[in-house]
Amino acid sequence: MVEKKIVNDYYRLPKIILLLARILHILSPYLASRLLLFFFTRPIRFRTPDREIEFLDESELSRTRVPELNKNLQIYHLRNEGGKILFVHGWNGRGSQFHHIARECHDAGFDVTVFDLPGHGKSTSRRCSVPEVISCIDHLSGEIGPFDHVISHSIGSIAALNSVRGENDFKSVVTISLPSLTIRPLFADFVRMFGLPEERYTDIMFGYYEKKYGQRVSSLDPVGFADGLHVRSLIIHCKDDMDADVSSSEGLHKEVSNSEILLTEGLGHRRILRAELVSDKIVDFLGGRVSG
Repeated sequence: MVEKKIVNDYYRLPKIILLLARILHILSPYLASRLLLFFFTRPIRFRTPDREIEFLDESELSRTRVPELNKNLQIYHLRNEGGKILFVHGWNGRGSQFHHIARECHDAGFDVTVFDLPGHGKSTSRRCSVPEVISCIDHLSGEIGPFDHVISHSIGSIAALNSVRGENDFKSVVTISLPSLTIRPLFADFVRMFGLPEERYTDIMFGYYEKKYGQRVSSLDPVGFADGLHVRSLIIHCKDDMDADVSSSEGLHKEVSNSEILLTEGLGHRRILRAELVSDKIVDFLGGRVSG
């Protein structure tokens, strides 16, 4: 799954690739769709900035294999005696992007577990998808959980919401910068980048994933089950997020009965993870300390 602005900013695809996609569209839509699928599930591993290194150095490092996926996950653990938190990052990200929030939660007494999604950071594989992220959350909950809380960012929030509605007994969920209440626009945005017919190729890609995972892609849409969620929920979003429209989080807040929302300004899609306002609100929400 691909976040709109990250794709537009980073996948400056060579003109030859865009030309190839259009030629294949004329000659063989099947091959054109395979070209799209090749790029669609391949996240980008960005360099870890210096501000995240201290968190990595402080963490206990371990790895676990997810048998269902045959992929190994890199885990970062800040051990403590309080409630257990699992962090789920977004597309093209890495677990250490949560360094500020994770350390604030740890300082407040929480036991913190962060991991790199498949194809991200130091985890294995070159590919990833929302169903795989859900499988990772479920595996970690059974392997090193159970967790009391899950904190998620961007596309990781779609996976976290799906896990919360499942068998995992989370007491609360925090979503940050939810990109959409439905998954289809994420596919359509990607197809549009190649200049191909959106509806046709989105349908083809949906068909591929429904066959691969044995379920309707739309069954993962938060809008389809949000009104049935009763877990305590904190929904955070920046009003001027250029990657994920704030209306997604506002819509989620309207649907989830036991939720509260924090809307910020000037923090964008990723700087929001380093904001004191945000970490303070999360710690207060989870019950780590009393709000002033």
